[in-house]
Amino acid sequence: MKSFSELANEYAKLDKRSVGYLPLYEMLFTPIRMEAKKILEIGVQSGKSITLLRDFFENAQIHGWDIDPSCRRNDNRISIDILNHDNKCDVISNLEKIGNDIDIIIDDGSHRMNSQQCLLAWCLKYVKSGGIYVTEDIGTSFHVMGKNYGLNHNGSNST
Repeated sequence: MKSFSELANEYAKLDKRSVGYLPLYEMLFTPIRMEAKKILEIGVQSGKSITLLRDFFENAQIHGWDIDPSCRRNDNRISIDILNHDNKCDVISNLEKIGNDIDIIIDDGSHRMNSQQCLLAWCLKYVKSGGIYVTEDIGTSFHVMGKNYGLNHNGSNST
């Protein structure tokens, strides 16, 4: 059985490697690898990381959300719904379908601070006791490469 990092090496240009998430995910995910049943990734984009999650968590249904209709997918334990993760009604409706016993939620969505904060508030109660909630790319709480992800001038809203 391959480790999380070994599986990740099979996916070219996986951003989770370049930003240093693999050792952390290896540590967090390995102990629950066989027990995890439901995982949600917010922000699917190319689909590499959601496929990695499916390959690592052999007993889990992997759910994904993205705003891009080309990301839609429903096959081999992966189900990707198209929705705007800033729309509370859509988020709650989709969470109700998944259930309130999600093992892992990974927010890799828009990286805007207001989105990160709202998703945490809306989604956390759907993570089962002892589950894991990850917000990736919180470095966007600062100006990154000239982009402003919603940071107030005084930094008061930084994730």
